[in-house]
Amino acid sequence: MIRGNREDVEARIQKEMSEIHVNLSEEGVVIKADTIGALEALCKELEAKEIGVMRAEVGGVSRHDLIETETIKNPYYRALLCFNTPILPDAQDMIKDPLYTLVKVFDGKVIYQLIDQYVAWRDEQKRLLEQKRFEHVVMPAKIRLLPDCVFRQSNPAVVGVRVLGGKLRSDVELVRLDGRKVGHLKTMQMRSETIREADAGQEVAISIEGATVGRQVSVGDDLFVDIPERHVKVLEREMVKTLNPAAQEVLAEFASMRRRAEPFWGK
Repeated sequence: MIRGNREDVEARIQKEMSEIHVNLSEEGVVIKADTIGALEALCKELEAKEIGVMRAEVGGVSRHDLIETETIKNPYYRALLCFNTPILPDAQDMIKDPLYTLVKVFDGKVIYQLIDQYVAWRDEQKRLLEQKRFEHVVMPAKIRLLPDCVFRQSNPAVVGVRVLGGKLRSDVELVRLDGRKVGHLKTMQMRSETIREADAGQEVAISIEGATVGRQVSVGDDLFVDIPERHVKVLEREMVKTLNPAAQEVLAEFASMRRRAEPFWGK
């Protein structure tokens, strides 16, 4: 119930809302608070941490707020921070729905804790997104065929190898040190168990489709994983710091081999 003249009350509310001193960004999180002062304080702290605020409003969190936040394109900003204000029943039902996971809601009564929770969540989302993206990048690796470890010569060739550097994964192409194709590394085994990857220093048995021992490869040969050019670009520009020194060395050696014929290959 509105007490007094309705128009006067509405005018006063509009005046108060217009006096909110917050800097809104085209990209940012959504914030809700119980008072204008709290809203301004929360926005100021976010701004100090270079976190944009796209919407700032006083009042409880409603279903409409969640739907609006859901439209934010940047997944790291698809979050709603509510300070000392209730989450209304319709919004609570939406949050509890296991099928609804697009918006992350942070609720608290201490501003710095609220922001710390958001930052921790954002950083974890970035890590998971990068991990998912890099899972499909062919990693650098160099291997050596071990003596007395030819288990089958062809169809497919099955041989024992030592990983000299990098991370060896199955389902990759192999080439000689001069770039000549060897075949497709289909599967790997260690102690009779199928594995997906092997690190430097490990010895594993691999199957190579399209290769015959004594023709394309011989005992004692060193081989590279054949990294596609577009993957080398990602590795050198975005991932090199995540590689250990031995893997960096293998990547540099492989890229150098490719660039002897094409100086700008992978650049």
